[in-house]
Amino acid sequence: MDASFGLVDDSALGGVQHRKRDAVAREAQRPRRLCGVNPQNLPPAVAEPLLGRAIEHEYNLGDLLRRPGIDFDRVSEIAAAVPCPAGAGCFT
Repeated sequence: MDASFGLVDDSALGGVQHRKRDAVAREAQRPRRLCGVNPQNLPPAVAEPLLGRAIEHEYNLGDLLRRPGIDFDRVSEIAAAVPCPAGAGCFT
């Protein structure tokens, strides 16, 4: 996006770009703050429909987001299915 057409001045465009960059950076860090999942808190009956198979070990939800075919909406569903300890800063 640029101001070459004269529809948006450079200062307004710069503000929009900075806010967008900051928002993207915050969202990129968000999964790292999320609770993890493991075979005890994400049973196969829940994991299989969401991930295609049961999990064998603990995963950070940010790591799951890097998997092919797993998007933020799917990670949100997984997070909602996992009980979160009080004060753990989990995403729901």
